[in-house]
Amino acid sequence: MLKKISLGALLLFAGWASVRFVFPHIDNLIGRNHLPSNMVIKRIQELSELATVRMLSEVVIPVRVENKVFGQTVGVTSYLYIVRGQVLAGVDLSQIGTSNVAVFGDKIEIQLPVPRILDAKVDVSKSEVVEYHKDWLAPDISPASAQQVQQRGLAAVVKQACENEVLALANRQATFTLSQLLGLTNQKVAVKTTKPETCKY
Repeated sequence: MLKKISLGALLLFAGWASVRFVFPHIDNLIGRNHLPSNMVIKRIQELSELATVRMLSEVVIPVRVENKVFGQTVGVTSYLYIVRGQVLAGVDLSQIGTSNVAVFGDKIEIQLPVPRILDAKVDVSKSEVVEYHKDWLAPDISPASAQQVQQRGLAAVVKQACENEVLALANRQATFTLSQLLGLTNQKVAVKTTKPETCKY
C-alpha cells in the first residue's frame, strides 16, 4: 500500500506580470469595446505554455524480494524506496478555435479544452532507499527489479497527483490566465472548464 508523505503544488506562469511580459503590446487592446473573436483566438493560442501546473510528490514504495527454494522462502531482501517526482498538467490553449470562442458585444465566452497530464517523472537523484534489510540467503536487487521499482514509483507519483486534483488545478490556472489577459479589455470574460473523464499518463 502506498503511503503519502508530502505534496507541494506550484502554479507556474500566472499573473499580471506574466501576461504583460508575453504581450508587451497588450496595452493597445485596452479601451476597445469589441475585441474580434479571431483576435481573441490568436491571443489565447499564444498562451499555450502559460496554462500549466507543476505538482511535486513524495511517495513511499515498499519493496520485498524473496529467494525461494522448492517453494519455501529462504531469504528476503526488503527496503523502503522514497520516490520524489513531479507531474506537469495543463490545458492546451493552442487547441482553442472558433468553436470554443463566442463574442457577444461586450462579453466573451470561452470553452476550455480538456486538461491533461503533459509530463511525469521521477527524480532519481533525490529519491532514496531507507530501512534496507537483507537476509544471508536473500537475493540481490537485479537491474530488472530496480527498473520495476522505478516504474511503480512513477505510477505512484501520477496517482497521488490525480488524487490531489492536479487536472482541476490546471483548469483553474487556465481560467485565471485567460481572465488576466482578456480582462484588460472592456469586455466581460466567462471561461467554462471541461471536466476530464479520467486522470492518467
